[in-house]
Amino acid sequence: MKIKPNMTLNRPDIGLGEYISVLKVLKSGKLAQGELVNLFESQFAKLHKSDYAVACNSGTSALYLILLGMNIGPDDEVLVPAFTFGATANAVLMTGARVVFVDVDLDSYNMSYEDTKNKMSKKVKAIIVVHLYGNPVNLNLFTDLASKSGVFLIQDAAQAHLAMWDGLSIAEYGDALAFSFYPTKNMTTIEGGMVLTNNSELANKISILRNQGMSSRYAYELPGLNLRMTEISAAVGISQLKRLVKWTTRRIKNATKLRSKIQLKSQRVHPSAKCVYHQFTIEVDPSHRELLRQHLKKLGIESDIYYPKSLAEYPVFGSHSECPNASSLSQSVVSIPVHHKITYSKINFLASAINSFINNKARIGNL
Repeated sequence: MKIKPNMTLNRPDIGLGEYISVLKVLKSGKLAQGELVNLFESQFAKLHKSDYAVACNSGTSALYLILLGMNIGPDDEVLVPAFTFGATANAVLMTGARVVFVDVDLDSYNMSYEDTKNKMSKKVKAIIVVHLYGNPVNLNLFTDLASKSGVFLIQDAAQAHLAMWDGLSIAEYGDALAFSFYPTKNMTTIEGGMVLTNNSELANKISILRNQGMSSRYAYELPGLNLRMTEISAAVGISQLKRLVKWTTRRIKNATKLRSKIQLKSQRVHPSAKCVYHQFTIEVDPSHRELLRQHLKKLGIESDIYYPKSLAEYPVFGSHSECPNASSLSQSVVSIPVHHKITYSKINFLASAINSFINNKARIGNL
């Protein structure tokens, strides 16, 4: 009997280094934010060529802290792509500001530059671009638009560790970035987030906001929250960082090989972008999507849909924007395995599985 390859879509790579690091922290008894968090911040900032880093307990908290640090609140509007995870919109709403959804490009799946321009208004205080699936937006265009409009440019880089634009780290653009270290991301700290910025005042304010509004013990300066990262999470993160470059290189090689072999349209990557492939996402006729996923599942290949609806379609976000491209993509996209633990032989198997499905016209009709 042929053994199924068991190709998982997302799986954290936890090794001996993480186990040893966590045990050392537990034995030390120093569990809350301390020296390891400071070290993780400095290493992450250096790797991304950013001046300042502030660690926190999630990617959502990172976005929320950025918005608070920029004094965004009631009566303000923030432009957000309609095709992304809900955390991007939630962070805005929790400040009291209004979300204005922007449609996306049908090829890159990223925020539409033209629709962003069309939805600018005097109330807009920030643009949040999302590097969807690790694929950077055109940062030259959005940086220029934000500068000319006098608004902040925030990058939701939850899926974009080590991504680059035009030969530069994405952290060298805009006002601030938010990263996530959730277990499914390209690296993890179990749970966690990071703010990167080159603005010293913003970094200092965010570090105070995450720590109950204290600049030091009992030195309250602002109303704040406990959004700190633990020493345990930082220990895991430091260990993960040692392998992130290697992991990312393998993801890119896997994606390049897969793209060359499959017969379905996949997310377009701009020549100036270094996409880090948090997900490799393809498109299929909506009427065949579940059939394809069932076909892959029988062969031991996981898949998922990121995301099943445009955020503009959820009443909870209070949007009245029309984003037809986002709605269309939500009905056709499928994400398939591409992470660093997938071997080239499994990439070939995956490509063959997809192509065999496409070519079986007798069963599924003409794609």
